[in-house]
Parts: sequence; structure tokens; C-alpha cells
Amino acid sequence: MSAVDAPATGLVAAWEQRSLVQPDWMLQRREAAMRQFQAVGYPGRKNEWWRNARLSAVTSADWHPATVPGPVGGALLATLDGTGTAARAVMVDGLFDEERTRCAELPVGIRVRSMKACPGGELEADLGAIAQCDDHPFALLNTALWADGIVVDVDSDVRLEQPLLLALVAAYGQDGTAIFPRVLVRMQTGAEATIVLMHAGSDGVRRLVCPVTELRLGANSRLTLQHLLEEGDDSAHFG
Repeated sequence: MSAVDAPATGLVAAWEQRSLVQPDWMLQRREAAMRQFQAVGYPGRKNEWWRNARLSAVTSADWHPATVPGPVGGALLATLDGTGTAARAVMVDGLFDEERTRCAELPVGIRVRSMKACPGGELEADLGAIAQCDDHPFALLNTALWADGIVVDVDSDVRLEQPLLLALVAAYGQDGTAIFPRVLVRMQTGAEATIVLMHAGSDGVRRLVCPVTELRLGANSRLTLQHLLEEGDDSAHFG
């Protein structure tokens, strides 16, 4: 890599071992993202956007993607429950958590699903096509390495009266873990919704969190997007 002296060998190795059982368009976008990341590398101080960022602890480490979700302890559960939202979708370490997701009471016309559960053809027009991330190394890593995500669809003229919580939880307990949560929100003409996007993580673990959220908003739709950051005390968050 040219930007800094950090090969990110664990992340590149994970990408090289990726499953090829994916639609061609998805494989092509993943490959393009990783090739671009390999070309630009991590950002350095000569990059205007990152000049004041303290990145040495990130760029000098060899990160490895989480492969299984870690245990969600009492403190993290209390954080989820403390938001006061009735409906929520939960991801743990980049994987959709059906057990902790509560979307059964959502109005007709609002669908919340695991990204992996969506037919590939449903996502092609949007996933990796909305976010322009060629100059954002951490977003490139997400596009190359995401394992799962949350897809929210709101039909035309449907109004969500209460906020919907999307909780992206980091719980895996091993130092050097990298997590790549992905969110896609698509709202049709005249739809209205408030979404609370919360990032929460356990303390005492050195991890890298690189989320990407893509939005497709139809004419006269209205989305209020709120962010809550409750990451662990030793997490690096870029998204």
C-alpha cells in the first residue's frame, strides 16, 4: 500500500478467502472496492480530509474481520432497551440478529430484513451503487468485506409514527477485530420515517468499526436520521 506502511494483511486475506457464491455484480463491486483500497491504502497526513486524525493505532495494526457474533452482555442490552424505541433491528458484529430484532408490530408497508436474506436482484440497483466511496478507505473496506446488513423498505405514502431503532452492536471480545456493518434504507414517494442509527460496543476490546449507510429517497419522502454513538472505550469508528 502506498498511503502508509501497513499491509492490512488480515483484511486482504479475508477478502481473498471470500465466498464466491454471490451474484456476479456483487462480486465485481467487492473486488473493485478491495482493488481501490489496495491502490490508495490507509489515509495519511498528506490527505487533507484526514490531516488532523490520529490514525497510527489503526494503520499500524493488522485487523481481522469478526466471523461469529460475540455475546451481548447486560450492559449492551441495557443500552438497547434504554433507547425507548418499540421497534428495532439489531446487528451483532456485522450479522443480523433475528432473536433481538423486534419488528413484528411495524405498519403494513414497512419491511426490515437481513441483507443476506434479500434476493440479489433486489439489491443490485442500490447496494454499493449509492455511496461514492472511492476516496474513503474505510468505506471501501466495508464494501469489500461486509458479511450482512439491514435493509429497510418503506412503501409509497406510508408513515412510520414511532422511531425505528437500527442497533449496530460490537460485542466480539478479541482484540484486533474489524466489523463492517451495512445499512440500506429505501423510501418510496411520499414516505415518512424517523430512524435512530445506534452504534454500541463493549469496553476493553481494541476493535475497528467501519459502517456504511446508503439512502434512496423517493420524491416528497421525508427521513429523519438520528445517530447515537455508544462505542466501546477502545474502539476506532470510521463511517
